[in-house]
Amino acid sequence: MRTLLCALFLLVLPMASVADGKSGATAVAGFTDTALGFDRLPKEGARYRDLDFEVAGGADPRWSPWNPRHMEIARERAERAGAGLRRLTNLPYLLSLRGDREGAEAGLAKARAQYPDSVALHWSEGWIRLNLLDFEGALVAWQQAERLHGGQPFWVPYTKAIALVGVGDDTAALAWWQVAQRALAPDLDTATGARQRFSHWRVTEKILLEELIQFAYPRSAPAAIVDGRGYLEMTHAPVPMYPVELLRQGIEGTVLVKLKVGQNGLPGQVRIERSSGYPAFDEEALKVAKLARFELPQGATKPVWALVPYRFAAAAGVRAAAE
Repeated sequence: MRTLLCALFLLVLPMASVADGKSGATAVAGFTDTALGFDRLPKEGARYRDLDFEVAGGADPRWSPWNPRHMEIARERAERAGAGLRRLTNLPYLLSLRGDREGAEAGLAKARAQYPDSVALHWSEGWIRLNLLDFEGALVAWQQAERLHGGQPFWVPYTKAIALVGVGDDTAALAWWQVAQRALAPDLDTATGARQRFSHWRVTEKILLEELIQFAYPRSAPAAIVDGRGYLEMTHAPVPMYPVELLRQGIEGTVLVKLKVGQNGLPGQVRIERSSGYPAFDEEALKVAKLARFELPQGATKPVWALVPYRFAAAAGVRAAAE
């Protein structure tokens, strides 16, 4: 998963291994000092249902990082004297969606100079770092926001879960997601509910969510991600077979497939957007993607490009083989 997402922006950011208990790493220039660490696992009995008005609303999904006018307005608002925290962090968030680490760091540094102890600052930083593929940095930033909040804000378990997926720690990710399911019930009872609850998330965020869904809801079919606008319903989603030799070796991977879906719901063009690094995984993902069927939104008049991540996890492969 980490390789897949790093390839998404064609950059590699510093990450550190995760151990039981507190995770720590050497300090990284810019943003929060990752040596501060984070709680890898939730505490027993944690509920995480506290409101957090500082982060209410979050980033507006209508802002596009690829729209020159949107970026111009965001930059102008962030540079105004007396700009509030929301406007100061909106620009670096948009820059992070473009993979612009230097610009995002500069914008966040300006926000931190004015609001150093704000919950919303560190919360926003977490999303910025996540989209820059600095998953451990995101975890540390969100830990800081939680400490400043002083309670158990509702957003902690699901943010930690998706960042831990990026780190590659499925065990901890699932533990946090189960807390999120209890805190946000019944929204997260099903994979469909989870996708609806976080339909406003951006592409990288949704890819992480899909990775999590594939082991948190093992019976659910993969979903096609349509840019930042939501999902494309898959009416037929064949499950890829795990290549036996890779399963024996315990090798795992994720393939991101891009499809051009016609008005008839059939994939006309299918290609590997990001390889797993293993031809056998890539070939199997392409095979089932070509057999998939989709339902386009009512009124759609043009083909739709969509992304589908296919995850090959050894534990799931062993379970499927046994069945």
